[in-house]
Amino acid sequence: CVGALALMGSGALKAAEKVRVALGDVVSVETLAFVVALERAKDRGVDYELTSFAKEELATQAIDNGQTDLGVGTAYAVIQKSKLPLRILFQVSRLVFFPVVSVEYKSWADLNGQPFTFHARGSGTEAIGNILAKRNGITFGERSYVPGSDNRIIAMMNGQIKATIVDLANKNKLMEMAGDKFHVLPSVDNPASDEVVFASQEWIKNNPEQVKIITEELLKLWREMSKNPQVIEDERVK
Repeated sequence: CVGALALMGSGALKAAEKVRVALGDVVSVETLAFVVALERAKDRGVDYELTSFAKEELATQAIDNGQTDLGVGTAYAVIQKSKLPLRILFQVSRLVFFPVVSVEYKSWADLNGQPFTFHARGSGTEAIGNILAKRNGITFGERSYVPGSDNRIIAMMNGQIKATIVDLANKNKLMEMAGDKFHVLPSVDNPASDEVVFASQEWIKNNPEQVKIITEELLKLWREMSKNPQVIEDERVK
């Protein structure tokens, strides 16, 4: 009885429903580290329910609609447009993105009203595109979506698209293969997150202990991975 009172007085987690987590992907090698962190948080009393969505935009919409609590993905465009205050809790990964276009487009001004291709609706590439369009005083024409930087440069080589945003490796690959046909336009100064963990401001406010434990476990694991990448394989075996 004394132990129970002490536990209550120490700020232990109160009985709560599972944290509903929306993942805009399948559980795989790429997402395993996030799941490991969730399992460690579960050991500290934060139970969770993970739902994998077929498309990243569906996972983001689930957060925006209040159907889930915690989201993982590139939610920048939704954060820009959503009426629901969404806040980023943790940066899962960070990439540098580059706008690559046909040489017929000499500058951003030439892209006014022209088609532009992004990774997915609400993705980091679309958010960067929105920022750059606003900064350069233009409006894109038809928007299309092709997941994967490697797939987009293949489409460019095949003449299917003329303007998109890709990661560093694929930018270099495209310039190596066809530097006479394409070039890179000025982008944002700071690298963008490829994926982030985010939630509504209201949920964060109402669940401070869950937020604290989850972010602590994410940060702890990411630091462990930096020192010893093998830790994820060790945890997978467990």
